[in-house]
Amino acid sequence: MISRSTVIAFFTSLIVCFLLASAFNTQFVIAGLSSVQVPVPFQERLVMTLKDWVGLAPTYGVLILIGLLLAFGTMSFFVRRFGRAQILYPIGGALCFFVMIAAMEPVLGVTLVTGARSYLGWAFQCLAGAIGGWVFARQVVRG
Repeated sequence: MISRSTVIAFFTSLIVCFLLASAFNTQFVIAGLSSVQVPVPFQERLVMTLKDWVGLAPTYGVLILIGLLLAFGTMSFFVRRFGRAQILYPIGGALCFFVMIAAMEPVLGVTLVTGARSYLGWAFQCLAGAIGGWVFARQVVRG
């Protein structure tokens, strides 16, 4: 049986991952606009980020939820055997995003995460997953 604290830790991690990944995506898209001399003021960056949080939640948010369930479920097997939750869950979170973005093009025919079309953008998506894994590990080890 999964404990209440683990469920709370998972959803906290999911929220952190989604907010970071979506914000990183937005900022990479805006950087692309800036590279072709389209000015985007700071206030507009914030508005675009907030709109992306709302707009991406039903699609990217659900994909992240499924990916993290698989990643953390898999990593929990290794954590039970070897410990090292503070290392393994962040690795699982990063791998979740790596695999998810790699699979989008062949499966869906498009990369939904526009900000991950560069290697740096992809790395930032993986960073969001690693941070989410760290958040999960911190709460699970405490609880």
